[in-house]
This record gives sequence, structure tokens and C-alpha cells, in this order.
Amino acid sequence: MIPQVKSNPFNFESSKKLRGLIEMLPDGGAQWMSTTITPKYGVTKHQVDLLYRDPISVVQQLLRTPALQEMLTFMPKKVWDSQRVSRQYSEMWTGDYWWDTQVRLFANMNVH
Repeated sequence: MIPQVKSNPFNFESSKKLRGLIEMLPDGGAQWMSTTITPKYGVTKHQVDLLYRDPISVVQQLLRTPALQEMLTFMPKKVWDSQRVSRQYSEMWTGDYWWDTQVRLFANMNVH
């Protein structure tokens, strides 16, 4: 695990501190961008700046990070209780949605 993440209990007092932790991740990855937004309703006293990263670049960085490889799951899995009576749902990949989606996507594919 990444030492900076392992040693932090994830108590974020502010978005600035969270951003600082994100910036400590190896490789730097996707750069932060900002844009000024104007709310459609209400009045603000100060300019509102939205900080964001390109989501495609962020996902690419996550997929390339060796420390995260053991935590990534790409296939659905049915998880059962110890008596194998009840299904356990704790992650997206343990739900029926992933099963149903995989069946639809691969129903007409021929794998050689």
C-alpha cells in the first residue's frame, strides 16, 4: 500500500487537505484544471472555482498504479455467507448488475 495513504486515517478537515493527499500519490497523474462557474440560482459573494481532473486520465493512472492492482476487480463474483445460504452484497462486483451486464455484453461473442 502507498505509505502516505496507509499512515493517514482519512480525516479530511478541508478539501485543500484532501487535494494535498491526492497530490502525494506517485506519478502525479492527471493535472488539476479549474473553471469558474456561475450558479443558476442565488447570488454568491465570491467567484466560484471548480477544480477537477480529466476522469479518463484519472482512471488510466489508477489502472497503472501497481499498489492498487490487488484491489481492482473486473469480473463479477457471487459472495455467500459461511453456510452458503444468503448472498452477501458489499461491492458493486458482488451485485446482479455486473452479472447481467456481462451476460448482455458477451452473449453474442465467440471467444477463440
